[in-house]
Amino acid sequence: MKLAIFLTLNLLGNLALLANPAETKTLKGRVLLQDMVGNRRPASPAMVSIVGIGNPSVTKLDGGFEVLVPEILQAQSLITLHVKFRNWVLFDPVEGELPLPENLDQTLVKILLIQKGSPDLQSPIHIGKVMEKTLEESLNQITPEGKSGDFDPYAFVKKWADDRGMSENIALARVNELKHQYSKSTDPNKRAIANIFENRPDQAATNFTQAASKKIQMREEKNPGNGKINA
Repeated sequence: MKLAIFLTLNLLGNLALLANPAETKTLKGRVLLQDMVGNRRPASPAMVSIVGIGNPSVTKLDGGFEVLVPEILQAQSLITLHVKFRNWVLFDPVEGELPLPENLDQTLVKILLIQKGSPDLQSPIHIGKVMEKTLEESLNQITPEGKSGDFDPYAFVKKWADDRGMSENIALARVNELKHQYSKSTDPNKRAIANIFENRPDQAATNFTQAASKKIQMREEKNPGNGKINA
């Protein structure tokens, strides 16, 4: 009897959600395959989801998809899309990262996939993004005492390359090229990334903190009246 009541209430709750579509947000878009010469065609059936959220959507024949977006995610929140389709990998948005559009109902997100091992994955913007993710991963492993454990940034890059069908040697060479550029940069965030690949986690944390402080300062300069009470 109790089980029957529970199932009935659960069904009524689901029907109530369906009856009130205003409470449901969806991210709409199309997934396209881009070949070596730039030609594009729909990717179907591809599976699209938001990392950490789930609720995957299978693309239609035209590559279209609709992914449910939880209410907790507000406009401009940075999300990461995961797309699975045979031997193809994400190309754009880079590493699947994009801000949640302001007007979901009026926005159609375009996702481009390229074949695994494509030379286009060697571009500075893609290598730079994986280096950023390496920094984030390493900082997550720093203990309260400032120790980073046995984190190996190059192992992280090798896995990234393997997942995308890229030569590990080529990926590491591109990373080292950017590392040398970043180490001389005036941007503390880029210096922090270089520090990680130089096995200097403490200095990386210092530069990362400086970068965060710089962002806060720029925000305050842009909005000088926020949080202040006039005398």
